[in-house]
Amino acid sequence: MQSAAAQHTTVMDKMRIPLSCPGTNAGGHQPAVPGIDGVGTVPNGELVYFLSFEGGALAQRAIAERAHCVPLPRGSDPASIAAAMIPGISSLVALTSRVPLRRGQSVLVLGATGVAGRMAVQIAKLLGA
Repeated sequence: MQSAAAQHTTVMDKMRIPLSCPGTNAGGHQPAVPGIDGVGTVPNGELVYFLSFEGGALAQRAIAERAHCVPLPRGSDPASIAAAMIPGISSLVALTSRVPLRRGQSVLVLGATGVAGRMAVQIAKLLGA
């Protein structure tokens, strides 16, 4: 894996390359390999951010549906992308689904010194707060 773990991860499209290996959540065997998201490389060499709802994203190889992979621009820093995605998604959901923010509204972010809080401030600004 290029992020969130010490090794490189190859992300496989489970529609094309099925993989079932003991030791992953997908197979239901123990020990389970944790992780549902990360940054890795698909078979064509493209760097992607991926979600693997079956777990095992911290393994050397992970299974993710093509629809759950987002291509990343060349030169992206895998560690920065992996570190920012969950706090960013959490902030985006809070500002658009939980309490829909409209342009011109004010937002108070408690804990704006942490990663999620700083992301919430930036996302609120982009949404027009």
